[in-house]
Amino acid sequence: RGGGGGGGTSVVNAVLDSPFAKLLRPVNVGSESRCDPTHLNSVHILGEDATGPGLEPGDLVVSLRNLHAFAILDRQDRRLKRMVRGEFVMQHAVLHFEGSRFLMLDNQGSKTADGALRISRLLMVDAASGKETTIFPNHRTPDHLRKLYTSEAGGVAISPDRSRAWVTFSHRGSAVEVRLADGAVLVVFRSFHDVSHLDEFPEERATRALLANPYEVRYGSDG
Repeated sequence: RGGGGGGGTSVVNAVLDSPFAKLLRPVNVGSESRCDPTHLNSVHILGEDATGPGLEPGDLVVSLRNLHAFAILDRQDRRLKRMVRGEFVMQHAVLHFEGSRFLMLDNQGSKTADGALRISRLLMVDAASGKETTIFPNHRTPDHLRKLYTSEAGGVAISPDRSRAWVTFSHRGSAVEVRLADGAVLVVFRSFHDVSHLDEFPEERATRALLANPYEVRYGSDG
């Protein structure tokens, strides 16, 4: 539930009161799905330049992982105005980019060219045209970064000037900053931690580092 307008907002009720209520049928994403039919994993506000069918500045964009969709809720009455679905699966961190375009971490909606391994990707979705563009990885991506995969979790952060973005692959202990114009890799962050001093770890790991799971890398106020 989310606050606003003096009262709570139930995303489940918003879906039930919309033409998309049938999407709340049981989904095959694990035993928790019956008590978590949407798995709301992010809520953000559309920017002042939001345009397109069902999109207005100040509306809410909510990522509904278990429905493989994101929804637009009216900023005043929290009515569900749009439901956007595509080739993305189990997505996280849907952010308004500009106009009718949104950035997200598409956790499970893509795979390598030979189909042998799933990958996660930074995806741009145009809610007006339905066009989907994979920003990262692409043909310019170094080989060792082309198969980053996090089945769930992860995050996206857009730089203040909207030229760059961090995309966090939680289950690979990594985050990558990319240039949005062409997907070029600018910075790679690996969440390594020295655990040799911790008594909680077994003896065989006493001299090893731990690759922790970061959930989101963000920009500071200076970008």
